[in-house]
Amino acid sequence: MNDKDKKQPELATEIYFESSSINKQVKGIDKSAEKTPATNENNDALQAPNSVLLRALEYREATGTSSYLLDHRLEVQKPLYEDIKKGRRKRREKLLASPQSGTETRYYSRDLDAAFLAIQKLNTTIKGELQFVTVYFSRAVREKSLIAKDITKYLRKNNRWLMPTMVVLESGSVRQEQATHAHIITITTQSSDATIGRFKELLAPYKKSSTGIQSKGAYVVKYPYTELTQAEEDQFGEIPFEKNHEHPYWLNTWRELNAEFYNTEISVNGGAAHYLSKEINDEKRYAKRVAVTNLGDAQGFIKAESAAKSKAYQKKYLSTSKKCGKNSKS
Repeated sequence: MNDKDKKQPELATEIYFESSSINKQVKGIDKSAEKTPATNENNDALQAPNSVLLRALEYREATGTSSYLLDHRLEVQKPLYEDIKKGRRKRREKLLASPQSGTETRYYSRDLDAAFLAIQKLNTTIKGELQFVTVYFSRAVREKSLIAKDITKYLRKNNRWLMPTMVVLESGSVRQEQATHAHIITITTQSSDATIGRFKELLAPYKKSSTGIQSKGAYVVKYPYTELTQAEEDQFGEIPFEKNHEHPYWLNTWRELNAEFYNTEISVNGGAAHYLSKEINDEKRYAKRVAVTNLGDAQGFIKAESAAKSKAYQKKYLSTSKKCGKNSKS
């Protein structure tokens, strides 16, 4: 292992700690901004930024983590993008966790990551809502050895669905080959009721029953209620017990009575692509289980952009780290 290989995880772990301190150093950002993916508008709201904060924000941009929430509770961080040489393609890579987090090993796929970022980028023009759709297959469909491209081909036929879309098949286990359901990330410009009705119509040949399709523009994450949460409440007010409220700090957040956790409703974001990476462990499975449609060249552009940003970050900070190391020895 060369010096570069050794420095990469060390640097990324270091940036994790810098990134985890963003919320503690940001002043004047409304709580609602924490619960949406970071944007240039969010960054403009920073007051008196320091070098650690700026470096952490640059790391978010270089790794594509800006598609995540700006959230200090995030226990994992993506490594910098590296071009994968032909013959050594990896379909999953380890996410970097803090040494103290105790987080189990988690993985992500750069391909799924790039597909999600492409959909997100295209949505800046479409101005719709990202949707996370799940369809549970009927027994007849499960027995057909379905592959993801079968679904994207069906969606394209006769212009049934023209929105940027990624499809990932799952079986519930890395060891099981037969897919039992599909997760679909796409964009809709319709209401929630109209969207679910449209997908029930579109995916009728695949679903096992009238309730075999779900479509969501958001999901709920449970966070432990800790002493730090209590300190936050002391400063900003108590977490409401009602889901629908207008508290400016605890927007989309609520707590059940006497519960040891609290809930936060979050829009579909980059974490969904990592969630869908859990069964994609080799190239053969990727070819069967993953397909995209209506992305144009956006996915390739995202990969090239990620490589360029990571290279610029490495040049700026890795070279500095090496110089500091040499100076410390002298």
